[in-house]
Amino acid sequence: MENQIKISISKTFTDSFQIYQKHFVYIALISIAVYLPINILIELISSWLASPNYENINDLSELQSENQFYHYIRVFFGAIASLAIINLTFSTLKNENTEKPWTYFLKYGLLNWPSYIVIAISAGLKVLLYTLFLIIPGIYQAVRFTFLDCAFVENEETPTDRSEYVVDNRWFTIFGFVIIVFLINLGVEILVYSPFIILPESPVLLFCVSVLIHTISSFTIVVKANYFFELQKALGEISEEDEEDEEDEEEIK
Repeated sequence: MENQIKISISKTFTDSFQIYQKHFVYIALISIAVYLPINILIELISSWLASPNYENINDLSELQSENQFYHYIRVFFGAIASLAIINLTFSTLKNENTEKPWTYFLKYGLLNWPSYIVIAISAGLKVLLYTLFLIIPGIYQAVRFTFLDCAFVENEETPTDRSEYVVDNRWFTIFGFVIIVFLINLGVEILVYSPFIILPESPVLLFCVSVLIHTISSFTIVVKANYFFELQKALGEISEEDEEDEEDEEEIK
């Protein structure tokens, strides 16, 4: 029955942009609070390492590995911001905790980050195991874990199973959604970085650009959380909460 319920991607993006616009200051503050320390940490690590010789192929290979390592650091600790922004999005959609300060959501991300990381690493190892056999099974399983962080924020006891359940029977649609999100993030990174290529390299400038990129890219986190919310509505699992929210809104009016 749930397969017959269609979810408009365009409407999801439109509604998500309204949420993003409404809470832009909160999202920006959360991004600064999380990614500024991350970039300082990366700068400290890079300062301890020897500067690569760009004419040496081995040094270029080491530089590529180093940049990959920095990417993993951003993803690893950046999950704090993701959890905070997802919680903020869910609170908006459910009309809960709307009066809370931005630090409330940041604290949520910080406190729940250790538990989520354990689950995320476990899911990542499962994807890696599938990938070792064939690339396609790895991609298939990775898409099924698209909403792992969203399911975790929803306080699901088994977020991996929940994410797989939500994605099942909609795999190709979710796959297309993941590609759209990837292209948006890639486009944001290219557009933001491009004007600074001609400027002299500066740690302060890199800090600002990185935080700006993650602040803008946080829009896709809001989109994913909103889409997960809509998927649950399609499954008929949050209709009662919606009715309660509507009643609360009527009482307020």
